[in-house]
Order: sequence, then C-alpha cells, then structure tokens
Amino acid sequence: MRVANWPDVLAAEIEAVRARPFNWDGWSCYDFCAHIVWSLTGVDHREHFPAYHSQAEAEALLAQYGGAVKLTESVLGTAKPLSYARRGDVVVADLWAGLQPAICLGANLTAPGPKGLNYGSMRRAVAAWDI
Repeated sequence: MRVANWPDVLAAEIEAVRARPFNWDGWSCYDFCAHIVWSLTGVDHREHFPAYHSQAEAEALLAQYGGAVKLTESVLGTAKPLSYARRGDVVVADLWAGLQPAICLGANLTAPGPKGLNYGSMRRAVAAWDI
C-alpha cells in the first residue's frame, strides 16, 4: 500500500536523485527502484535483492536468475500486464543498455544513467509490477 501523499513523494524523490549518476556499488537500477518503492510504501526490498558491486557481478546475477525480469520477479512476484502499469510502479525496460529495472512515470519511465536519471517511453517496457 502506498503512502497517502505518494504522488508528491514520488516527485520529490525523483527530483532529489535526478543528477545522481549510476554506480554499480550502491546506486544501480535495482538500488534506485528499491529506494523509490521504500519511499512510496515504507517497504524496504533492498535486503531481498542479491548484492553486487560491479558490472561483472551484476551480469553473473542476471545470468543466474535468467535475466532482469526473472530477478525482479524473485523479489516482487509475478509481473502484471503492462497496460496496468501506473506511476510509481517498477518496470523492466530496455533503456539502450539492455533490460533493466526502472520506475514508471506514466507515459515515460526513468532509471539511473551515467550522468543522472535517464528517461524513456513506457513503450520500451517489457514487464511491470504493482508496488
């Protein structure tokens, strides 16, 4: 269940991390999504995602789980139809670097990139989860 003022919280959290660059050791796409989910719901999934500290470790984890969708499902459960995705939900999308988790912003989505948050169309999403 989301906090009562979740739209304001989502906007404030996105603004707060807008310029924070991607980092394999503490600010990856999974770290970002878990942070947003925690902010919107008070549920902390960070301890449930397997830890990794480098690109090689992340790639090994993705291979072990069978990809980003399966890894995300291992924590958030079965994905829902993309047509039901709403702002604040977790999605997996191809943001020009392969499939990665992101946050739905409505028609768009966002995830950390080298210079801060990257944005793309929800048409790039392949799976979604309620939060």
